[in-house]
Amino acid sequence: MFDFIKGKINNIGSNYIVVENNNIGFIIYTALPYNFKVGEDVCIYTYTYIREEIFDLYGFKTVDERNLFLER
Repeated sequence: MFDFIKGKINNIGSNYIVVENNNIGFIIYTALPYNFKVGEDVCIYTYTYIREEIFDLYGFKTVDERNLFLER
């Protein structure tokens, strides 16, 4: 659904980052959230996971990382 999201890192949690883009904060789950810094401009490549009651975004620094994840 979303190929990538560009914006600033607004918050970092134990397994996610929040990327602010046009005054919207996107929670993006990532394996290594502490590789990012609050205030950093980023382009996060995403995978959208949708099920009955779940709508999650998983984020990756590169397209190759995302492709490796999708090969699971």
